[in-house]
Amino acid sequence: MESLSRSTSISRKATHALSAYMHSAFFLTGVGVLMLGPLLPLFSHRWHLPDSRVGMLLTAQFASSFSGAILLQTDLRKNLARGGICLAVGYTGLALSACSTSGFLFGLISLLVGGFGIGQLVNSISLISARQTAPHRGAALMSLNLIWSAGALLTPLLIGIARGRLSLQTMLLFFSSAAVLLMLTQWSLTSALSQASLSAKDLTQKSEEPLQGNARHLLYFATLFFLYGALENSVTGWIATFAIRYAHTSVSVGAYSTTMLWVGITAGRTLALLLLRRLSERSLQRAGVIATIIAAVLLHAVHSVGLLLLLATLLGASLAPFIPVTSSLFLGEVRSTPRQAGSVMATAALGGAVLPLLIGIVSQHYGSLQFALTLPPAVGVVLFCLCLFPPPAALASQQTVSPHELEAAP
Repeated sequence: MESLSRSTSISRKATHALSAYMHSAFFLTGVGVLMLGPLLPLFSHRWHLPDSRVGMLLTAQFASSFSGAILLQTDLRKNLARGGICLAVGYTGLALSACSTSGFLFGLISLLVGGFGIGQLVNSISLISARQTAPHRGAALMSLNLIWSAGALLTPLLIGIARGRLSLQTMLLFFSSAAVLLMLTQWSLTSALSQASLSAKDLTQKSEEPLQGNARHLLYFATLFFLYGALENSVTGWIATFAIRYAHTSVSVGAYSTTMLWVGITAGRTLALLLLRRLSERSLQRAGVIATIIAAVLLHAVHSVGLLLLLATLLGASLAPFIPVTSSLFLGEVRSTPRQAGSVMATAALGGAVLPLLIGIVSQHYGSLQFALTLPPAVGVVLFCLCLFPPPAALASQQTVSPHELEAAP
């Protein structure tokens, strides 16, 4: 009995440690993804970049995040360790690249490394959470994404406050230091789990199960994630620059526009948790896309700071529910291995890599960022049409997790 009690105590401690680590990692990756947008004007000034090359920075981060997701291994613990190392190394390199006026190439490579780490961390954590909470998967993923959006929300606000006090490289060094701390925490957690004789083999015992859905369902959900990633990341990446050029604001106020967008996303995910009690996941998904299209169109008429901040908040609230509810729909309808599920959901990062770059190219070609930002609402229309006509439900077998998996998760 004493041995059983001790084993249960170790298991509970490991579960609590896992939960704390997952939430901390989600918070930090939210900061890492969102800080690039408000810093784009500073990178552009520091390295004397045209819009087309500025867009390459966003592309590097999101393309490498996509590759980090599709290259998940069956041992999720190793993915977490690899992701932590790449996040720390990549963003330390980005901070060092900002010390030089000719650091663009080194900065681009650093973003490739750091983005890969983000892809590994976010998708591994999402899969662990989804496995543990199958009966309430949508609410669990919505809650976890609230933590992510909280990090994203604080980022532009802190950048706006620190802009007049700290240099670009100093701000980046603060983030890279936090990434190093997260990496060390993960190593400490792995050591503690090893002392408890918990085997990573249990966590991955289902990794060879075949995918039960067909190619049409995979393509459908991959397309949804791709288009949404393109829509969200093009708006979050370019809104600060749009504010400076068309609402005639400072860099700090431009960063606040991104802050208000993430205020909307955070508040929207809180509201979505309540709405899920009354609305189906598909209804909430479609309503959010409609509201996003309307807000993105109205953004083009903005020429004052107050209206810009209001629309940014509404746009964020409308974007909020899509990723959690669509992830839940996918994981509920199609049974998949970690790599398969990660690959489908990671197409959001691929979309986020493509459209921001295209917006930069169109903006430079036509001499108008405002014209280039007609692309996001157009993508939203296509996304809404796909949401209206989903394919027939796939085999809705729920993937459950064994007690051994709960104990073995890092």
